[in-house]
Amino acid sequence: PQHWMKEDFYHPTAEDDGLIQSWLPQLWKYLMIHFPKNLEKFAGLPILPLFSCEGKLSIAKLGCSSKIVLAKYLDEELDSELIPFLKDVNVAVAGRLPEYVENHPGVLRNFVVLPNATDVLNTLVSLVQKSKDSLQLILMSCKQSNPSTKQALLVLCSRLNPSTISPEQKNLLKSLPIFTKFSREQS
Repeated sequence: PQHWMKEDFYHPTAEDDGLIQSWLPQLWKYLMIHFPKNLEKFAGLPILPLFSCEGKLSIAKLGCSSKIVLAKYLDEELDSELIPFLKDVNVAVAGRLPEYVENHPGVLRNFVVLPNATDVLNTLVSLVQKSKDSLQLILMSCKQSNPSTKQALLVLCSRLNPSTISPEQKNLLKSLPIFTKFSREQS
């Protein structure tokens, strides 16, 4: 529907129930059969239903791979302290996806990233690469975060594999105000 195209995330009304209950599952069944791996042809279309952590449904435009993080997937889960921080820096956090979307092999990691350190950091790096303003927003949000959010971010970063950290990730990590500096006192 045309009115779904106006925003990156459309919040359905009661008028949309029929489409959501019948059309979207059928569309994803079709996509699973005819486009089992690559969904790039559909980028920009509002066909990605997701539920917020509070359970509210929204329809996202397909193609926001750097903007949507799944809060929980299998045994991986975002610390609840990180969810407001991610939202503050314009990353949507999905509580869950409908099963018919989650089962499509072209969705996870391509359009919705997993709640692990590498995917979350790559999402932040992607935002910075798209806009210099994003770096300032990330730094400001991090500075203004409470200590438990900073600690959760630090714990998340500690889960990174040091041998696979890219130069872009390293630059972002170095700029985050989450690391404690120690100075040596001269006696």
